[in-house]
Amino acid sequence: MDFSQRCSYADRDDAVKALSEHHGAGRIDFSEFDERSTAALSAKTYADLRALFLDLPDPRPSWLERLLPAEIPAPAPAVREEAPAPAKQVRPKWVSAAQTLVWPDFALVPGAEAVAVGSRSQDRADAFASKHGLARAHGSYEALIADDEVDAIYIATPHPQHVDIALNAIAAGKHLLVEKSFTATVADTERIIGAARSKGVFAMEAMWTRFIPAVVRARELVDSGAIGELRMVQGTHWFFGTPDVIHAHGNRFANGVDASASITLGWADGRSAALSCSLECPGPGRFALLGTKGWIDLPPRFHHPKQLILHLQGEEPEVIDCPITGGGYYGEILEATQAIAAGRTESQIMPLDATLAIQKVMAEVLDRIS
Repeated sequence: MDFSQRCSYADRDDAVKALSEHHGAGRIDFSEFDERSTAALSAKTYADLRALFLDLPDPRPSWLERLLPAEIPAPAPAVREEAPAPAKQVRPKWVSAAQTLVWPDFALVPGAEAVAVGSRSQDRADAFASKHGLARAHGSYEALIADDEVDAIYIATPHPQHVDIALNAIAAGKHLLVEKSFTATVADTERIIGAARSKGVFAMEAMWTRFIPAVVRARELVDSGAIGELRMVQGTHWFFGTPDVIHAHGNRFANGVDASASITLGWADGRSAALSCSLECPGPGRFALLGTKGWIDLPPRFHHPKQLILHLQGEEPEVIDCPITGGGYYGEILEATQAIAAGRTESQIMPLDATLAIQKVMAEVLDRIS
C-alpha cells in the first residue's frame, strides 16, 4: 500500500523526525524512507523501520500507526531486485539542457539516475553538467548516444530534431522518453515507432499531463461512473480516443505555424470534444469532463492542476486536492523507469498507438486551418 494511502506527507515527515530523534539517524537510511511506496524500500530498511516502530514506547502516535501498523507484511524487494531488469542499472538520461525544469524530478524517482547531458555546444553542456553535478557532458548528441553508460535518453530538443536523434539512439539500443510533440510529422512518428518496436527498446512520449495526480484521479472518477456516462469534453480529447469526425477553423502565421484554432471532434455515438488553442491569445486553460450525472472541472492550468472539482446533480461541489510531486514530471519519469526495469517496451498509460493517433489529429487540424 502506498504511503499516500496510509497517511499524509506531513505524517510521513513527522514519522521520520520521531524515529530519528528516538533512535538516532545513524541506524537507518532515511533517504529510502522518503520514497512513495514500500516496494521501493530495501528489505534491510523495511526491517529496521519495523524494529524501530515496535521499540517506540506506548501510546504510539496515531499517524505512526497508520504509517507502520503493528502487523507489517513481509517486505517487498526493491524494484530493481524483483524486476527482470537489463544487465546494466536503469538510468534515464537527459539528451539536452533545453528542459531545465524537468531536471530536479529525476532525483525523486527510485531507480532513475541522470548521469550525462548532451548539447550542440560543448560549452553549454559543460555549464549544465557543472550546475547539476553531472559526471559527463557531451558536445554533440552523437557523442551522448555513443556513451556506454547511458541506458535511456530524454529528448527535449526542438521538435524537428527529435526524429534523427531518436532513430540514432534506437539503433544504439537506447530507451527513449521523447518530449511532446513527439515529432513534427506523422511520417516521422511512424518511423520512430517502427524502429523502436523492431529493436525492442522502450519508447514513450513525455505527455506529463496523463501522469499528473489530478488528471489520474479524474480518469478514475470517469471510469467508476461517478459522473455517469461521459458525453462531452471541453479542453482535450484523449479520454475518448481517436475521433470519427474532425472540424477545425483558425489561422496560421506567415511562416506556416498555426496561430489559433477552434476544433470540434466527434464520435459516431454522439460524443464530442470542443477544443481551442492559440499562440496569439491568452486563455483560461480550463478542462471539463461532462457526464450524464455531473461534471469534473480541472482548473487552470489544466495540464498540471493540483486539484479537481467534482460537480454532481443535487450536491454541493467537492474540491479534491491532488498534490503534485516535484515539478510535475515525476509521474512520466517514474513510468518510463519502471517500464524499462521490468523489460516493457511501451507504456500502458501513454502507448505509442495513442501518440500516433494524436499526431494524426494534429496533422488533420493543421491541414484544415487556412
